[in-house]
Amino acid sequence: SGDAAGCCGALHEHAGLMDDARVHARRVVAALSSEADGRPILVDSAGCGAALKHYGDLLATPEARAFAARVFDVQEWCAAEPRVAALVASVPGPTTGTGERPTVVVQDPCHLRHAQGCHGAVRDLLAPVADLVEMDDEGLCCGAGGGLWWKKEGTGRTHLVRAEQIVQSRAETVVTGCNFCYGMFNQGLGPLTPEGRAPVEVKDLADFVVGNAKV
Repeated sequence: SGDAAGCCGALHEHAGLMDDARVHARRVVAALSSEADGRPILVDSAGCGAALKHYGDLLATPEARAFAARVFDVQEWCAAEPRVAALVASVPGPTTGTGERPTVVVQDPCHLRHAQGCHGAVRDLLAPVADLVEMDDEGLCCGAGGGLWWKKEGTGRTHLVRAEQIVQSRAETVVTGCNFCYGMFNQGLGPLTPEGRAPVEVKDLADFVVGNAKV
């Protein structure tokens, strides 16, 4: 979208700065509404995507509602687009050194699972190229969304709970479509990995799918 759209305003809305949030929303809508053909607007940040989908309610204008209807998380769009889904499904993913498919843990961004409700698309894209390990919960936060980014030590805190669960899963890789989750795990998984075991690799979801399907 270039520099014209700027910030989506989600952080301003979360902080209760509603006038500022609407200023950002109007700028984004104006910057991305010039396409007469109504092409979809794809977002690779779950928090931003949730905010853009909410513009119809935030601004309460026909233009904003039409804009919000064009917004899709990039995984959501790819899984629903027959050409992309067929391409990913048709290309065999690589195997590990033992001849097995890679095993991955999926970390759902909170705004993808709980706000947008389209986390199933992530599984649809990953299933052709990896074996999935699901955590036994309803989408526990990585810790960043809970305001715990700056906390490094202690027990029972959200970021440590999730990191320990991922290490205990014995999956080789954790994939996520959230920059905050990515940062939390890159910082936290290594120190929790038992001595002698390779650390769990942290991968961006889109990078993992493209790299493993060799699209």
